[in-house]
Amino acid sequence: MIKTGDQLKGYSPWFRLAGKSGVQNTIKMLTDPMERRRIPYAVTFGNHDIQCGISSEEQAELYRQQPYGVCPEEGATGGGSFANFQLVATMVTLVSYMPMANLSCRIGRKVTTYIGIGLMCLGGFCVFLTHGYSPRIYVWVSIAGIGMGTVATTIYPMIMEMASEKTTGRYTGYYYTASMSAQIITPVFSGAVMEFNGYRYLYLYSVTCTILVALPLIFVKKGNTVLLKDLEIGDPGNCSSYIRDRDPVG
Repeated sequence: MIKTGDQLKGYSPWFRLAGKSGVQNTIKMLTDPMERRRIPYAVTFGNHDIQCGISSEEQAELYRQQPYGVCPEEGATGGGSFANFQLVATMVTLVSYMPMANLSCRIGRKVTTYIGIGLMCLGGFCVFLTHGYSPRIYVWVSIAGIGMGTVATTIYPMIMEMASEKTTGRYTGYYYTASMSAQIITPVFSGAVMEFNGYRYLYLYSVTCTILVALPLIFVKKGNTVLLKDLEIGDPGNCSSYIRDRDPVG
């Protein structure tokens, strides 16, 4: 059996007061069901585990002290680091939405999407080239996070601008079919990558998927934002007529 992280609610003030003995007692309670049934078990550590004030190495030793605890001595260092990297990438993605949306209004959504894809590839590939833990990884995942925020901001509005009233539903269906299919398929492929190549190669896998995202854009002839300065503002109907008269597949 494998416990997959965040066994302890480490942010609870109780752990700060109880110290190592409190962590040890909690671990005994958590492992008691497996110990009584003589089931071997191992653990991984999440970001909340190390918030209790006891390092992942010390916690791993507490698990190893149990008769059926098989937590390996190697690999205990840096528990929660991967979760922290993901947290930073997500926060940067959220912050990047508005600036990149404004940029797309200036240079066009198609060009901005290419920029986002480039940033995702750059960040992911740099993480892949980084061996072991390094603070630089926070920089690389931040770059990738900006890229993710950029693509998320531009792709769907681009589809809506290309579609007419009659084809909006069809293109929306294509969009969500592709995105949901990717979410179904990628756990299988990413699991195989981790099993046969290692965790680090997930970033190379993500770069490959990102490049595949860029390929359909080659066939998109439009996708640039319509700027007000390019329309005759004196006639409010110009914008709606411009959108209505566009070729949806061009």
